[in-house]
Amino acid sequence: EALDVMRIFSKALAGSVLSYLNISDNALGEKGVRAFTELLKSQGDLEELYVMNDGISEEAAKALSELIPSTEKLKVLHFHNNMTGDEGAMPIAEMLYLSDLNLENEGTIAIVNVLKQSAPQLEVLEMAGNEITAKAAKAVAECLTAMQSLKKLTLAENELKDDGAVTIAKSLQEGHPDLKELDVSTNLFQRSGARCFAQAVTNKPGFVLLNINSNFISNKGVDEV
Repeated sequence: EALDVMRIFSKALAGSVLSYLNISDNALGEKGVRAFTELLKSQGDLEELYVMNDGISEEAAKALSELIPSTEKLKVLHFHNNMTGDEGAMPIAEMLYLSDLNLENEGTIAIVNVLKQSAPQLEVLEMAGNEITAKAAKAVAECLTAMQSLKKLTLAENELKDDGAVTIAKSLQEGHPDLKELDVSTNLFQRSGARCFAQAVTNKPGFVLLNINSNFISNKGVDEV
């Protein structure tokens, strides 16, 4: 009966342009989350989502991440008092990125300084499109040095140039044995920046992708890479 009620609400609201959705304090579980399929899949403009005290298990967390179509506008996610566990936290983490926020240097430095202290075990860090320049590179590099579990780093569409690129690349050169992907495309760096990023990943046994597209790399720089 509860699932039927959820489906009725979901169908009634499907297609509505919502900025706020609160489905807290329900014993949802995976079946409950999927009962809201029609509603969740239609919400591309959602800014606030509240799923507190909802019995969100690992399976329910995967369903939630799967059904939210776009999280680019999501500003608030309240998720406390659930039963998600570490494995369930990972699909939820996919909904939380730091890209395309125009943080600029001041915002970037503030965030990486906190992450350095509070989240050294972070495995994915995406900060593309934030107008980050060489002025913030030292703080970013110090943060990356602390994140030895990092598997994927995205700093695309910033303005690091060679100075910033070299500083960040050096922080990745030692350690980081699990690093698999590095995206520093569109960052205005030239030969030295490209060379340093290439050198930084040569000793990573599981590394699979280095994206340095859309930079100003000379033919000699390409040869060195």
